[in-house]
Amino acid sequence: MQLLRLGVLTSTILLMASCGADERSQSLDPSARTRPVTVPATAHPPSSLSTQAGAVTRCEAKALALDAGRESDGSHIAASATVEITNLGPASCRLGGVPTVAILRPRGGRPAVTYSVAHHVVLRPAVLPVATPQAAAIHLAWLNWCGAKLGPLRIKVTLPDGEGTAIAPFNGPPAYDVVPGCGSRELPSTLELLSAYASGG
Repeated sequence: MQLLRLGVLTSTILLMASCGADERSQSLDPSARTRPVTVPATAHPPSSLSTQAGAVTRCEAKALALDAGRESDGSHIAASATVEITNLGPASCRLGGVPTVAILRPRGGRPAVTYSVAHHVVLRPAVLPVATPQAAAIHLAWLNWCGAKLGPLRIKVTLPDGEGTAIAPFNGPPAYDVVPGCGSRELPSTLELLSAYASGG
């Protein structure tokens, strides 16, 4: 019986010594005292709109007039395109976010052109006063057309967040129905968004 008590006592002493050593080793280990804290990403980042823009309702496409044109950029491989936007609504409105742009044939359908957004696209929200010409604009580059000459075209701009679609002629100035040159038949023709809502002019 005494031997059993002595064994239990010895085991208890060894266990206490082991626990004490573990606590000392943890106190000497900096990683045990300071653990990294993960801060969750913000689910809804702050809007980039100014205070003025945030107080104005979003533009609806049905209240906007588009004036679109295309011309050679001088490289014979690309055509520069600009869509100037005027607010015809009853009050000022704001534009923001990424629009979707498509080229249309006059009688329906689309030429084989892929829409893309440039890696360094410039998106600058804008407030459009009523009936102020060229209050905002969308700038694009049309690259690598290897098909037949297209003639007159139209352009369709779809605003984000379900604010609607606007369509306008896409010919001039100057109205000579320019298309980009053929850089490679192995690559698609691309309409690339460069900037949106920067001031027109």
